[in-house]
Amino acid sequence: MFSISLQQITLLIKNQEELEGNLITVYDTAGGRLGLWNEFPAVNIQHAPWVIGGDFNTTRFTNEKMGGNPLSFQLLAPFNDVITACSLLDLRSMGSIWSWNNKGANGGRITARLSRILCNSSWQDMLPSSYYEYLPYATSDHPL
Repeated sequence: MFSISLQQITLLIKNQEELEGNLITVYDTAGGRLGLWNEFPAVNIQHAPWVIGGDFNTTRFTNEKMGGNPLSFQLLAPFNDVITACSLLDLRSMGSIWSWNNKGANGGRITARLSRILCNSSWQDMLPSSYYEYLPYATSDHPL
């Protein structure tokens, strides 16, 4: 294990063919997101493959949310800025693009893509066919 904090765990992973990479799993809270995002550059290993995924509790783009209050580009800028600064890419996904819904609470349905997996180009070079799948909602409001 490389590091651990309240919102992330960073692991070194290796397979039998000696392919090596870094896996970061996150659970972001709205109040702690900027602190988490400030940790990304510290663990960013530009030349080593790395992948980061989980519940970021935000979207990248305004069209990744339906219902509720509209999103602004200014609100999404800090997340996109750290993605750009760390040279991260969205890993290919399968299934629905919606990773969260409020289950119609308070009379209005809201769906959004709050969970995602990002990777660097070294990860894509090492595992070009890698992807993740959003599973059907069962017991969690995040099917990733």
